[in-house]
Amino acid sequence: MLGIFAIAVYRLGRAAIKDAGPLAFAVASAMAMAFPQVGIVTVMLVAGSIAIMLYASRAWGAVLVAATLALAPLLALTSGVAMPLALDSGTGLGALALFFVIVGAFTFGGGLAMLGFIEQHAVTSFHWLTAQQFLDGLALGQLTPGPVVMLAAFVGYHVAAITGAVVAAAAVFLPSFALVLLTIPILQRTRQHPWLQAALRGVNPAVIAVIAVALLKMVPVAMPDLPRGALAVVTVLVMLRWSISPPLLIFAGAVLGLALGR
Repeated sequence: MLGIFAIAVYRLGRAAIKDAGPLAFAVASAMAMAFPQVGIVTVMLVAGSIAIMLYASRAWGAVLVAATLALAPLLALTSGVAMPLALDSGTGLGALALFFVIVGAFTFGGGLAMLGFIEQHAVTSFHWLTAQQFLDGLALGQLTPGPVVMLAAFVGYHVAAITGAVVAAAAVFLPSFALVLLTIPILQRTRQHPWLQAALRGVNPAVIAVIAVALLKMVPVAMPDLPRGALAVVTVLVMLRWSISPPLLIFAGAVLGLALGR
């Protein structure tokens, strides 16, 4: 699984990071992720605001950066306090709904972009899953249609069984449906807006960095010994050379794991 996602990050990074500017955004975002209290939402908003300042409007970009930094404690409070309190208050359904609504609202670009957010909070902050269970959820998602839905449902099931799975899967898509319905009339105009284009020049490499950091955190769990480390390297080399379906590679890895008794 780690090899498969590493290739996905490499391909996304190759498309998004083509010169020193995006590389600087990616490196700075990765460094910021070393401080869990900063939070992914703050990293994304700051990256987008700085990009607006550099590529669209220096004055308004500076205002947006200042506003984001001023709101950073509130964003940290929302993710760091509100959800654990909801979790402790009963079944945890309120925590799940709040968490996955935030995930759906502040991540974009497909399921891969959500992995960093989910890993940071579901594994590191709230301990809903262990690192191994998170990897198991990624594998399950790759073997079934709708990887993001499966991962959200997987987390929800661990917190509140079937009800939690339904709540988590519904909540992660709620912001997308709402935003699409609200923006359809102005979608074409907003897509070409200079500020949005500028913001994406910062946010896109920041997303790549967040995903890469999340995968690096999984290395000790996914590759605890030489055979599994070698399997990850072989997976990367095979996917660079040939177009092989990830489920086939996962199946091959499962067979090899059974053969090795691991």
